Amino acid sequence: MIGARSMTGEHPIRRIARVAALGLSLTVWSLSGCIPLAERPLIAADESQPDPDLVGTWLMTIDNDQVRFDIIPRADGTLDAVSVTLDEDGPDEWSVYRLHAGRLDGHRLFSARMIASDNEAPDPGRPVHVLFRYRKQADGTVALWNLDEDRVAAAIEAGRLPGRVDRGRWATEIVITAEPERYRAFLRDGGIEALLSHPFGTLRRDPGASGTR
Repeated sequence: MIGARSMTGEHPIRRIARVAALGLSLTVWSLSGCIPLAERPLIAADESQPDPDLVGTWLMTIDNDQVRFDIIPRADGTLDAVSVTLDEDGPDEWSVYRLHAGRLDGHRLFSARMIASDNEAPDPGRPVHVLFRYRKQADGTVALWNLDEDRVAAAIEAGRLPGRVDRGRWATEIVITAEPERYRAFLRDGGIEALLSHPFGTLRRDPGASGTR
């Protein structure tokens, strides 16, 4: 999700947004991979529902870096997620993401798009919607998965999903250009859990936040 640093030391979604602006797309975990981006969110803004299980203040730890996420519902049904990296000296980098959340065949999903950060201006002309599946666990944490890049790339190259795969020397860009209804049909046909199966991380409630549930 939304803002913890990867093992290369940079926020994962920040990295997605940065490389997307350069015409590249890398996974949050490895320089050799790629992560699918979409030109349109799977869930439209007027279909988004602010799931109470997402709202609140969260922490995520990746490679010894701790990141706080404040996820706030908006009047239009979308959510804003503010991520702040917490280092030894206190708050560091921050970013803001617009989330569209909803359900597809019982699976809880959201798309994330960066709308602001402390030192980057998102390019509105780039496809930067990143899709996640999430599940609330018995212990109150929320597990996150994103799209399996190999399955998505294979589907695009086989003509089963509108999009493009640009295989460069250093990285591969996967862009889904399908309309939302076609995108949803692809997920149903391929199996939502099978396609959204790449582990991203786990959110846990911030015990120091007021109103923590």
